[in-house]
Amino acid sequence: MDARCFAFGPFVLIPQRQVLLKRETPVRIGSRALDILAQLVQRPGEVIYKLELMALVWAGIFVDESNLKVNIAAIRKVIDCDAANRSCIATVVGRGYRFVEPVRELSLQRYDRPPREHRASGWYEPLIGGDRIISQFTEQLPMHRLVTIVRTPDHAKIPTATAVAGNIVRRCGSREWFAPLSRVAQETNDGSNHRVSTEDNMPRQYSTLTLAEAKQILAGAEAKAESLGIAYNIAVVDAGGHLLAFSRQDGALIGSIDLAIDKASTARIFDKATSYLATLAQSGKPLFGIQESNDGKVVIFGGGIPILFDGSIIGAVGASAGTVEQDIAVAEAGAAALSFSHDRASQ
Repeated sequence: MDARCFAFGPFVLIPQRQVLLKRETPVRIGSRALDILAQLVQRPGEVIYKLELMALVWAGIFVDESNLKVNIAAIRKVIDCDAANRSCIATVVGRGYRFVEPVRELSLQRYDRPPREHRASGWYEPLIGGDRIISQFTEQLPMHRLVTIVRTPDHAKIPTATAVAGNIVRRCGSREWFAPLSRVAQETNDGSNHRVSTEDNMPRQYSTLTLAEAKQILAGAEAKAESLGIAYNIAVVDAGGHLLAFSRQDGALIGSIDLAIDKASTARIFDKATSYLATLAQSGKPLFGIQESNDGKVVIFGGGIPILFDGSIIGAVGASAGTVEQDIAVAEAGAAALSFSHDRASQ
């Protein structure tokens, strides 16, 4: 998107940075909702047809119109709080949506620095003592990306990290800055209780579904789908939530492909059946709005089930094509078809 920002009411939208501010304070809103808002705000007063809006925001992906409605509702919940009995986004029945609030285009330079809520107190204040270790971390952070500070007493970790972050920000000037995560290549120890640690020296063991086990799940789910007389999309993800195996039966709905995958992923990343997650995501419940997280890929209706082994979740299965009850039945049949090998059982 163009390097511009747009103001309306108490809000400022910076599309290039995926940021929405309200009186210079960041507002929490999903990335898809931000993309939709950006399209509407940049064309105020103009009706943008639903199909055009969906093509712009979900480029190259088939999505149901309900996804657009959900995100429009999320936007209205955020930006209409100051409006008097009218929404900033008007629905043009049978056509699309129009942004009706006056919009002003502002200079992006005004927002070059991170918002004040993103800066820790004392961000630029120097830390007394520890100059050598702060310098060491400042030099290593750009190379290693992720640095862990191990120090006693614990209350000194934050001042040390703040001083290092201040050095990095000053080096970057007014540019945008991010904190990508990766493994640190090596470990150093200067004998002063400060240490740059690496995950390479901390081996972790975890259990995950194998491809053979995923095929068992698919077979069980496919058999249930055939008994229902419905062509199904069925997805199995591993312990990391990544797609491990997928089956699209002949004639299965194209629109259900992503739903099956997202149901399985949702069940894994939240370690709950999506049918149960749905009860927690209703208005007034603890997880209301959770479907807007993770780039809108969270599914909050039945058909996604986590797979457990020895008390740990090792993957999940998702099914989509029929009613919610049928989707749940197909996913449950897949999970029930799984039989663990002797080798896994003896681990």
